[in-house]
Amino acid sequence: VVIDTREPSRKLTGPVAVTLGPECTEPLQAWPIAASDAARLNGQNGDAAARIELNGHGAWVLTEGEAAAVVAPADRGAEIERALAERDVAVGSLPPAPAPDLRRPYFLGRAEHLPEPDSAEANGFEWSEPEDPPLRETPLHDFHARHAKKLVPFAGWDMPVWYRGIEAEHQTVRTGAGLFDVGHMGVFSVGGAPAAEFLDLTLTANASRLPVGRAAYTYLLDPTGHCLDDLIIYRVEAERFLVVVNAANAEKDWAWLRAVNERTHPIEPGDRVAQSPVRVELLDLKDPGVGDAQRLDLALQGRRSRAVLMRLAADDAERDRLRAMHSNDIVQVTLAGVPVEIARTGYTGERLGFEIFVHPGATRQVWDAILEAGADEGVTACGLGARDSTRTEAGFPLYGHELGGPLDLTPGDAGFGSFVKAYKPYFIGRDGFMRRERERQAQIVRFAVTDERVPMARAGDPVVDARGAWIGVVTSAALDTDGRQIGMAHLDSRHAAERTPLRVFAGVAARSALRALSPSELAPGGRYPLPVNATVLPRFRT
Repeated sequence: VVIDTREPSRKLTGPVAVTLGPECTEPLQAWPIAASDAARLNGQNGDAAARIELNGHGAWVLTEGEAAAVVAPADRGAEIERALAERDVAVGSLPPAPAPDLRRPYFLGRAEHLPEPDSAEANGFEWSEPEDPPLRETPLHDFHARHAKKLVPFAGWDMPVWYRGIEAEHQTVRTGAGLFDVGHMGVFSVGGAPAAEFLDLTLTANASRLPVGRAAYTYLLDPTGHCLDDLIIYRVEAERFLVVVNAANAEKDWAWLRAVNERTHPIEPGDRVAQSPVRVELLDLKDPGVGDAQRLDLALQGRRSRAVLMRLAADDAERDRLRAMHSNDIVQVTLAGVPVEIARTGYTGERLGFEIFVHPGATRQVWDAILEAGADEGVTACGLGARDSTRTEAGFPLYGHELGGPLDLTPGDAGFGSFVKAYKPYFIGRDGFMRRERERQAQIVRFAVTDERVPMARAGDPVVDARGAWIGVVTSAALDTDGRQIGMAHLDSRHAAERTPLRVFAGVAARSALRALSPSELAPGGRYPLPVNATVLPRFRT
């Protein structure tokens, strides 16, 4: 069903009722009648579509709830009306169309009723980070302070980078299971009857079609189509979703979602009328004010993760529930005596991994229980260093590197355009995203450095082709499971094919005092940085 000839990808989410009109081979006409009269005509109560004869003319009687109609070929209208009158069936009229609700950002024909566009172009949502906020700590900070070898400020939190070493912890995730404190991540609740409709408006996912007990990866865009964050939504109940966002963006995301919900910020550029048609209950589950509803996130990632969790489940029924979980499922269980939500999701690229949403007051109890139960499986605590290296190896984007950031990258740039459900008639930022996607000429690729004993690549390092022409920049780099240097780069799409040779000026972005030299400037004692050899890998780790 084409609903917008300017943008054929828009589709109605359905169901769609199609009425045959005068251009069809057999135009039909409908006569609204009472449901009780419909029952007399077709001899049955309840919803039905029944074929009947009226004075020798075939017709349909359609009933749904209190609505009913007789449908017949339009050229037999006089005979049908006479037959209905003979049977004392009163024919009603269709109700007049309601006045258009221009607050709704999209419906058919809305543009015809809109006032002139606002002369001042509405900008995207603007956010300023607070200056010098206090460094925050998760409930596990005491454990990190005693056991981690390095802690650093990250997204406003004092977080562990590594305990035994990044490479060792990377191997733990790939061969056994690693336990990560991701309590710095933002966790929101969106509740109420229109919760799915609100998320359909604000996110690129189709929340309305997400079954209870399932999760979806998605994006939050501003009105101009720029990426505010990538996140995961979990439908824990029919009318309640968990929303997990990046720690660095949690306050910004919260401010934007509240602005949409409270209708205090334009949601469509140049349109001073559009606003959210629904209001929902928004809760920040890191706020102590929500009481028992508080939640933060732990991540147990790796092939032995399920076996360890099953040891801590309350009974056989809960163990069966854990065993039956598929990717992107979420269930409620009792773990080490603590009620939690467990999702089969993660950020390491492992086929088997879980995220555990637990009350902050019980976090240490669950953390210690997992480490104790998994000791013989090689389960150990892991820091943000291994979380970054595993996600880089997997090809997953990090906001600020492969999304947003100084390059202002979109989900399409990152290789995740399929998670933007462009068939939806509307979501905030849709038009801006689609315009940028049509114009996009670059994308994120994954690469491996093929030279040995060379400097480590860093975000911002230039990438050139085999003839020395600049084609892009490195966005992330790390060591993979085999100890080779891998990374991601934003490159001209003409150089994105697998096995394309690249040259990376590894490490030059970290040398802030370095000035680009030409060979003609070399003199005794001078140094000229040379690129290292690399090759384009498949976009994602298999």
